[in-house]
Amino acid sequence: MALEERPKRGSIPHFLLTKRVPIVVISVSGGYFERGRWVEGEEVPRTIQANVQPLRFEETLKMEEADRTREWIKVYTTDVINTVEEKEEHEADLVEWQGHRYRAMRSRSYLMGTLDHNHILCARIPESAL
Repeated sequence: MALEERPKRGSIPHFLLTKRVPIVVISVSGGYFERGRWVEGEEVPRTIQANVQPLRFEETLKMEEADRTREWIKVYTTDVINTVEEKEEHEADLVEWQGHRYRAMRSRSYLMGTLDHNHILCARIPESAL
């Protein structure tokens, strides 16, 4: 390949330089009240290709204090994942990663025409002792 044909390194997003893996995203349909009691919505799993990374220490320092103690991951994908910012908390998508569930909290979409992708921040759901 001639030198002028090579893509510039700065033009390729970092997440595309690493391997994408299949992850399970669980969409939760809206719940409802039945005879005065809340009934949880149905979970619908789907598998997508994504790059998953832990949040860097510097990134956690920029968060609100209450969020700094949570375990966070970053998900880079071309698929759409519903977040708490966009929906109500019980309707936000869940991400299963390494045996734990994470709730999709925030997202940024990069729509440039050539390397469109979504950057989603997911917080681990605490496991109850019961």
